This record gives sequence, C-alpha cells and structure tokens, in this order.
Amino acid sequence: MTELVHEIWLDADGHHGCCLAGPAGEDFRRLLDAGARLIHAFSASSHFNAMQIYNAYLGREPYTTDQSWDFEPYPESWKAAQDSKEAEWRALHRRWL
Repeated sequence: MTELVHEIWLDADGHHGCCLAGPAGEDFRRLLDAGARLIHAFSASSHFNAMQIYNAYLGREPYTTDQSWDFEPYPESWKAAQDSKEAEWRALHRRWL
C-alpha cells in the first residue's frame, strides 16, 4: 500500500494546516506566513487516513466523510513524485523532522 508523507504546520496566528510533503504541498506552503513552522510529519495511505491522523494529533473529533474518494488509496505515481524530491524537502525541513 502506498503511503505518502504529510506535514502539519502551525502559523503565527495559531492556525493549523496539513499538506503533502514535497512538491504536492508547495502551493499550500506558499500561503503560510513567515512565522509558520512545521510541527509534525506523518505517513498515511489515503486522504481519509491522513485526516484521521491529523484530527487525532490536534485532539479533534474523529474525521468523518461521505465522499467515497476519501477512502481511495493514494496513487503510486504520487509516491514516485514525492520520492523524487524527498532528499530536497527533508534537507529543507530537517530541523523539524
């Protein structure tokens, strides 16, 4: 089963956000303010799995959805794209991971 690395960020205003590590999360990370910091990284096999982990980490209610696509496993091509840049993003974020 394909698992992708996800990042949880905290901005200067105390808001949390979650995105994929590597190239797929670049657009999200560009929206973060200069005071944002990476607070946690984890692996998940689907959007549903990622949101379960994210909500649990933040102490929120369990994630629920009625969207069938949420349960679809991540495509192998997404893993290949993330792996192709792994060394680069790990070096960039190494102080947090």
